[in-house]
Amino acid sequence: MHHPPSADQLLDNAAYVACLAQNSLTPLNAVPTSGIVSVLGCVLSFSEPRRTSGRQQHYCMRIRLVDPTILADNRSITYMVFDALDALPQITHTGDVIWLTNVKCQPYNGYPQLLKNHSTAYRITRHDESLDDDGCHPLIRYLRAACSGRVGGQPMTPSAIASPPASSTIALPPVSSSSAYYRLVADMHPGQYADVSVEVLAIQPPRTDALNNTLSLRCLVTDYSENPNLPCDLFASVPGHRVIPCDFSYPDDIPKMPELSVGCALWLRNCQMLADPEWGVRLSVTKDAKYPRTLVVKPLTPDMHGVGEFIARKRDCPGGEADASDAAIDAADVVADNGDDNDAVAEDLPAVTRLSDVCASSKVNVRYRVRATVTRTYPSAANDALIGDECRAILELSDTPSDGGDSAKCLAFFLATKPQSLFKLLHMPADSVDMDEARRRIGRILATPQKVDLVVGACLVPGPQDIPTRCLLIEKFISPI
Repeated sequence: MHHPPSADQLLDNAAYVACLAQNSLTPLNAVPTSGIVSVLGCVLSFSEPRRTSGRQQHYCMRIRLVDPTILADNRSITYMVFDALDALPQITHTGDVIWLTNVKCQPYNGYPQLLKNHSTAYRITRHDESLDDDGCHPLIRYLRAACSGRVGGQPMTPSAIASPPASSTIALPPVSSSSAYYRLVADMHPGQYADVSVEVLAIQPPRTDALNNTLSLRCLVTDYSENPNLPCDLFASVPGHRVIPCDFSYPDDIPKMPELSVGCALWLRNCQMLADPEWGVRLSVTKDAKYPRTLVVKPLTPDMHGVGEFIARKRDCPGGEADASDAAIDAADVVADNGDDNDAVAEDLPAVTRLSDVCASSKVNVRYRVRATVTRTYPSAANDALIGDECRAILELSDTPSDGGDSAKCLAFFLATKPQSLFKLLHMPADSVDMDEARRRIGRILATPQKVDLVVGACLVPGPQDIPTRCLLIEKFISPI
């Protein structure tokens, strides 16, 4: 028979996890999406029992659990119980510790959820119960100590449910310029809550009810953080950076919810990342009826936490529009519209680099100036490349250096998802509406074979099986235009 270690042996999370394994328990950060497990968790929050709509006299209760393996990530695992009222766990305070044996795992929104099984058993240690007894398991002592101050004991009363005190759940950051829960989208994983700064790239039509009330609204957003593990459609995103759907549920009820527009920057406090069948992951912005003050959506302002890093990431993004020198670049880079290979070089343009050196390099988020021959394009016609105000095309570039160096071939992506970006790439006024002229210039770009002088940005995107792949994004045409 296994004898549990003494309390002083559990000094850190690694020892805690090892002790869990000795007792056939699964840490909450390793709960699978299927199978049967036994877990130990501290009650973060819980719902009142509610009667189900079925014929049986069953009630439903939801319990959110945490342990040291997920506490720092601001995550929790939900335990759902469907049973007779007198058979439900008698939990009356947050901070209670519950030992669950033989609970069923199932996926919910892409992350695991626990369900009561026919053989499930539980044991509850109250939040105010003395842990000095020799019979108290060291795991429970360590769990209580690790969650102390993060999960406080609060009774389940109507007033506590309506306006829960700050200690009744994981401490949430105040609405201020600093946040302990600020994260990059690239660093988040399904089930995690965090504060993020994002820019809206596109807004889809809202989903409404019969009375035209907005039920949900989906936007495509980015925080310009890199993450090769997330799926990314190159032709619908800022290449090399994470574009992710963000769903606002009942946006009219979200505190401080501003009017959304393409290009606006937002601070999302306590949004959640969920799994998505199409994109892999998505952000969910939903007000919790029990904790309405934990979610805030506000326009991003200079005094908010992380805004400086956000602007810097956007500035470093190839094709990004946050660079303060863009106006100077446009003013200096005046190119004659004669189709010839001219040598006019703006002051900020990089030196000409061999295509073979560009292909051999592994650097990302850098700019190169290349002179090459366009040997193939896809699509081959301007009408096929221009879809509305967007342009999407692939150019095959080839060069043979005059000094006898190695020849090389590579693909460069011509991508403009906004009219302003398209006109900027084509050296047209930003407020232009002449799509016929834009179509003519795109036709000249897609003509083969021809020599081109252009600036490309090297960026990182997911390739086959989500393996990071380096690609070249056309940032500026010098000729022909």
